[in-house]
Amino acid sequence: MDCPSIGFPYSQRSNDFKGSLMIIVSHSGGTFAPLACSNLLQSMSDNIFVVTSEWDVQIGKQLRGMHSEKDHIVDSRIFTTDVGLRPAEPCSVSVAATQQLLTNIFSHICIVLLSNPHFRDISGAIITERDLAELERCNQENIGALEKIVGEYLLVWS
Repeated sequence: MDCPSIGFPYSQRSNDFKGSLMIIVSHSGGTFAPLACSNLLQSMSDNIFVVTSEWDVQIGKQLRGMHSEKDHIVDSRIFTTDVGLRPAEPCSVSVAATQQLLTNIFSHICIVLLSNPHFRDISGAIITERDLAELERCNQENIGALEKIVGEYLLVWS
């Protein structure tokens, strides 16, 4: 008997990720859940990326080993915050760096979508120059806020 969960209709079509972009976020890049998700999703899509603290982590090795198209835009599939492993401190620096990196990735996607009406039509995105300017303003204010939190010697990822 197949009983779907409430609020999420489960079927073969609902789990069709072909062509979807997937981003796995994992500070360490080596914990069980992100690695298991990466293994599972590799059979469903070639468009899997990871945001992690370093380039040479376990999930990065796994994704770099995936079959890649000849002209794939990001062959390594890894976006890194470069904050390194931080086992002795709260995750605040890692979370702030991850948020900053994801904001920059989103900003880049918005710029690409705005650059070509065909991309906007295909994606169904409704992004304006004003939206992008607001995103950039928030991004810059975030950098200032992070400097106030952690001090003046914060590396800026933009």
